[in-house]
Amino acid sequence: LLAALAERGHPRAGIEGGARVLLEERVAHVEWRVEPGPLVEVGEVRIEGLDRVDERHVRKALAKLGERGVRTGDRYAPSRLRAAQRAVADLGLFRSVAVRPVQPEGDALAAQDASAHATWPIEVAVQERPRRGIRLGGGYGTEDRFRVRGEWEHRNLFGEGERLEVSGKYSSLVAAGRVRYLDPSFIEPDVEAEIPVAFEHETEPAADVDRAWGAIELRVPVGGGVVARAGYRFERAEVVKRFADLRAFDPAAPLQPDTFLLGSATLGLRRIRVDDLLEPTRGTSFDLELRPTLRALGSDVDYLRWRASAKTYASWRRLVLALRFEIGAIHPLGGTGEFDVPVFERFFTGGSTSVRGYDYHLVGPLDAEGDPLGGLSWAEAAAELRFPIWDPVGGVVFVDAGDIERRPAHWGRDVFPGAGAGLRIATPVGPLRFDVAFPLDDGARIDRYEIHFSVGHAF
Repeated sequence: LLAALAERGHPRAGIEGGARVLLEERVAHVEWRVEPGPLVEVGEVRIEGLDRVDERHVRKALAKLGERGVRTGDRYAPSRLRAAQRAVADLGLFRSVAVRPVQPEGDALAAQDASAHATWPIEVAVQERPRRGIRLGGGYGTEDRFRVRGEWEHRNLFGEGERLEVSGKYSSLVAAGRVRYLDPSFIEPDVEAEIPVAFEHETEPAADVDRAWGAIELRVPVGGGVVARAGYRFERAEVVKRFADLRAFDPAAPLQPDTFLLGSATLGLRRIRVDDLLEPTRGTSFDLELRPTLRALGSDVDYLRWRASAKTYASWRRLVLALRFEIGAIHPLGGTGEFDVPVFERFFTGGSTSVRGYDYHLVGPLDAEGDPLGGLSWAEAAAELRFPIWDPVGGVVFVDAGDIERRPAHWGRDVFPGAGAGLRIATPVGPLRFDVAFPLDDGARIDRYEIHFSVGHAF
């Protein structure tokens, strides 16, 4: 009751009373008397502890909350203080953040309690992190084997949270270096800009590819937790070694060149509303992306690539049901044929984070050598039930299914289902994952089972 009153602007409320039970009469009398105290409004919002961070950057983060945050003249509510604290902490610039009211003391407090209205200043107290940092990490997964990653970052390049990152990573699947600039308030407080430049060497079952690319992307919230994004990317890609032969589809198919220039626009919508990013138990998320790659944008070929995904999590007691559905297609445009789409842009699936009953990228059509050909249509679905065994160990049972088709918008013709079970061990960086999965397809080309070990849930 006191918490509800505080949320409605009466943090100094008091209550008296309780319940009186008359056993002989089988009656209970419940009576509470409420002294609401003054209606408290937010006064001046003070920011303390800043050194190198520009105060305007913190105030922009608070302003983005609108009526959900703390604004001078608004009604006091503890939930608004908590929202403000999260918003400032999410800037990533501070070791600690505390948002608290500054209450009067002594006679001033007594006089305020006797009045109908009061004003409390709000203090945002912060302690800055070092502006520069280095992160090193490593791990092991069934598909990418041993992996290492390093990153240097400047968290506050010009005083308003502009971030510069230089990173590199290596595994059996990819070796990459990247420079990324991130401006959280580009032009307008709500507009975030990202400019990455990268070089990647990918080792995939279909081909080994060197990719050098740069991009710019703008992101802006559009309401309801949805973030819209738009951008441009230019890439030079070279197929260093080709394994998949698309002439397995059609002997008359042209041989693809080794080098491609790809210019594409990106349009997308995303919403993530889950209770925990590492260990979700409730909530939903969706992501939609359209990527037209066109000669008018500097590309050698014309096609539209799109994909959509949706995930939902529901819990009952200590059980968690996780569901996932993803779908996509590539539509050749103009004079571009289905075999002109670069092999590394085609859809592939199968492996530890997709259809776990099958080896990496081996769902869908293969050539005579057993190399995956990918496709222009793709779909995946999964259901997973997570349950505790003995803290910190949990278990899962799951079913997955995937579909890769040669032509665009041709789904459901050759679905590959699988099922399995696994263990999860909770750690501060996410669960350690061990899965054993079985294909539910009687094809002779597949193994009887697959074992996957990695960090993090499959989805």
